[in-house]
Amino acid sequence: MWQTVTSVSPTNPIQIVANNGYICDGVSLVTFILPLAPTLGQSFTIISNTSKFSITENGSQQMRIGAALTTAGSGTANSNTVGDYVEMIYVGFNLFISKSPQGTITIS
Repeated sequence: MWQTVTSVSPTNPIQIVANNGYICDGVSLVTFILPLAPTLGQSFTIISNTSKFSITENGSQQMRIGAALTTAGSGTANSNTVGDYVEMIYVGFNLFISKSPQGTITIS
């Protein structure tokens, strides 16, 4: 299921629902939180249409984009330009790995 979200959405930050897609519109940063209890193979997609996005973690979760890995439990993945795109897949052991990111997404 796809939905359009903005920084003024009623639930910003937005709790990511597995197997959903999000299109970021508006003018301000949209913040997302990784799924709390994902199961192996679940994924989500975020597209920066007119606003950028930031993804934060829960507990000891981590995200990997290419060779870069976030700090467990406190890391973020941030889009830097409009048009950035990321699809994350849960591979187990509290780790989400990006599949074919597009644009300039930085992690910490």
